[in-house]
Amino acid sequence: MKQLTSLIARHLLLSITIGFIAGIAFGPSLKLKETSQTVLFYSLLLFLILILLLHLFRYSKTVYFTLFLFSVALGILHITLQMQIPAAPSHIYNRIVEKTEVVVVGTMSTMATFNGKTSTTIIKSQFVGFKESNKLLPTSGKIAIRLQGKWPKKFKPGDTLVIRTKLKRPDSYASPGSFDYARYLAEKNIWISGFIPSPLLIGQLHTPLTFSHKLRYLHERVRTHIGNIIDRALPGQQSGLYRAILLGDRTAVSQETLEFFKGSGTLHILAISGIHMTVLGTLLYFQFYWLLSRSEKLLLYFPVPKLAAFLYIPPLLGYGLLAGMNNPVIRAILMSSIVVLALCSDRKKSPAPLLACAALVMLLFSPVQLFTASFQLSFAAITGIIFILPILQNILSRKTTESRQPQWFILCLRWLVAGLLVSIVATLATAPFSLLLFNRISLVGPLANIVVEPLVCLWALPLGLFSIPVSSISPTLSTWLLQIGGLGIDAALIVVKFFSGFSFSTWWLPTPPVWLIATYYLILTWTILYINRTVKILVTLVTLIILCTFVLLYPIQKSAIFRQQLARLSFLDVGQGTATLLEFESGRRVLIDGGGSSFGNVKVGERVIAPYLWSKGIRKLDTIIITHPDADHYNGLRFIVQHFSPSKIYIRKKDDGDENFKEFLLGAAQSDVEINVPTMGEQLLDGEKSLECLFNFGITSEEKNEQKSRNMKNSGLIIRACIDKKCAIFPGDIELSAERRLLKENIDLKSDILLAAHHGSKTSNSAEFLDRVDPVTIVVSAGSSSSNHFPHQTLINKAENRHIKLFNTADLGTIELLFREDTTTIFHYAKFNNNPLYPFEKTVLEQVGSSTRSSSKKKYRAATILQ
Repeated sequence: MKQLTSLIARHLLLSITIGFIAGIAFGPSLKLKETSQTVLFYSLLLFLILILLLHLFRYSKTVYFTLFLFSVALGILHITLQMQIPAAPSHIYNRIVEKTEVVVVGTMSTMATFNGKTSTTIIKSQFVGFKESNKLLPTSGKIAIRLQGKWPKKFKPGDTLVIRTKLKRPDSYASPGSFDYARYLAEKNIWISGFIPSPLLIGQLHTPLTFSHKLRYLHERVRTHIGNIIDRALPGQQSGLYRAILLGDRTAVSQETLEFFKGSGTLHILAISGIHMTVLGTLLYFQFYWLLSRSEKLLLYFPVPKLAAFLYIPPLLGYGLLAGMNNPVIRAILMSSIVVLALCSDRKKSPAPLLACAALVMLLFSPVQLFTASFQLSFAAITGIIFILPILQNILSRKTTESRQPQWFILCLRWLVAGLLVSIVATLATAPFSLLLFNRISLVGPLANIVVEPLVCLWALPLGLFSIPVSSISPTLSTWLLQIGGLGIDAALIVVKFFSGFSFSTWWLPTPPVWLIATYYLILTWTILYINRTVKILVTLVTLIILCTFVLLYPIQKSAIFRQQLARLSFLDVGQGTATLLEFESGRRVLIDGGGSSFGNVKVGERVIAPYLWSKGIRKLDTIIITHPDADHYNGLRFIVQHFSPSKIYIRKKDDGDENFKEFLLGAAQSDVEINVPTMGEQLLDGEKSLECLFNFGITSEEKNEQKSRNMKNSGLIIRACIDKKCAIFPGDIELSAERRLLKENIDLKSDILLAAHHGSKTSNSAEFLDRVDPVTIVVSAGSSSSNHFPHQTLINKAENRHIKLFNTADLGTIELLFREDTTTIFHYAKFNNNPLYPFEKTVLEQVGSSTRSSSKKKYRAATILQ
């Protein structure tokens, strides 16, 4: 205890920051209600009184430990109060409950961005009008507005606009590992989103603007102006990348180009961060220092280095506003400001307290930032670099011994080694977070960064920064500077294409558990701290870090005994599509279908299905089954085949489907995946009788001329899987005529679980078909935008009349059925109090025992007899 108290006393600011972070991280899991929040608030007041009393009576050691506990409790209260939905009844979040067409009056508060198809901006709402009312109601809150096409240039930040739009509360795929769009917006204090199909639905209110109003939105207007200059000076690809490194706007960068940067481990260069701010700060410092040193009086009477350092802070802040003030920019500005204050105070400086102070200030203003990717990655990287500062100083300041090599060569070599070391340490420091957040790490990142960072940060970025003030004096010179800088961007693009082209450049891996991440960081820290100690200690620590890295890359598989207890059936929330994961007692894993909406642009395989599999620790699938070649059943499988190496794919027939489907099968065959067409009654898992093709409409069609009718298009494989004595049937998109054909064949269709045919459409799921299947549970895989049609009311009525439980992924998110002995537990993923700021958590829907089927069927038969 004494050692701990002494440690806290020696590193007080760092300890308080760690305690505050721990409280913020732990706070959401407590889910404190209003009464508990009040109790915690008064407890904190008592804490303060206790600290004052301990200080007065000179219990210094106890004071330090109490301060640490106080910071933890303060973090818990702070995050709990911040993670509240807007309480005001007039807030736009409380005005809009479901998707509604409205008229909004508000102020355009940010620069409009354009991704090639749609434009996006933020509107600060003032009034809202509904169809059923002739009045405009006062409101408040931000709205993320998306416009089809380019944003009209006549509408600029600060303008008051009248917009006719459809507003809704943002939604996300309620599936583990998927990007939570609603939470992403809520962390930015945006609770409602809207879509405008045409710019004709936007008008402007010409109202007198106060000076404060103009000043408030000046930086966004300047951002818009600079963006237009870049667009005019450079072609599309260069323009998009220059917008990214100068304005923090990556929306114009194509997905293909972004993938090159991700694959080479250099994506952080496109996010304005410490590197960019360091380049700008260095240029400004030397410029101010040179100007100030021209005066002999200043050199005699004032500390010019300190003055130059102090003067570069305002321009740095101005550029931060132009860059959008994202988390890495705020951190860099805070760090620079704190360093300047420490420099001017002539006090002993240590980087760890500076970093702790920056983190503490950021989290005091916005504690939810702790859960964002940018905060975690940026602070992990800079913390790792701070740890190796002594080693870097040793490399760069080492005296040169006699050598045959010229001095400049040795100096360049040292800087190259130092840069490579920084890149390697930053990669090691961020690797667990990269896996936790994105399930990928780049192995070529350290080498790629050595080449790309100078091209972007020392060539393109300085020229781009210099072109901004020059544009107001000489537009021609500004354009010329941007074009020369564009050559650096082109060179960087060539480099990232080269590095990302290697097959081993990126590894996609399962999500590591929290305990492994903690162990990894602990050993990494010890390794760096003891790097100058005895060889035995160093070798031991390096061995441990290698072991941890190996486990991160190749997670320990669950034992066979444990897998037998985890027989599971998962219906993934993929929107208007279907994807079902079967996990058998033997450990085999099968994916039935894997597609999302045919009209959406979301890569459902990469962004929903794969993250779900990785979150479960799955790296390989045994089999993929495609019931029929509709896009909403297969358009996410290309990515799955590439990264989960299935041995077999079952389809209804060869030479089937559209060109996209044929191209997908060709790519799978080239990856040595066996393509099979199952026959009626065929077992699809070698050595097991747990997965059966009940029927294949692709090879048993009654149509002699093989006419591609609607019925044939939607018919395919009928699959039944039996997991732990519970059977589930997957009929694909068959319709009524196909159901009648199945009934004629006198096939045993009886199953406990039914995936509703054709997403619960009214043209499927006949009463006769339901009676033959005789399910206890029906699951509908559908999207929230299709809730009026899928499932259709007729299916809901049939399920109610038969006492069948019906669950819809559109309402409940991903649905999991866990089979243990005679009990089936049904889970879904939901947020605490439907609050977008909370993560999705696994929640029990109900437990179904062996007696459930018999009791429900008795009720149905009794009701039928009475009728």
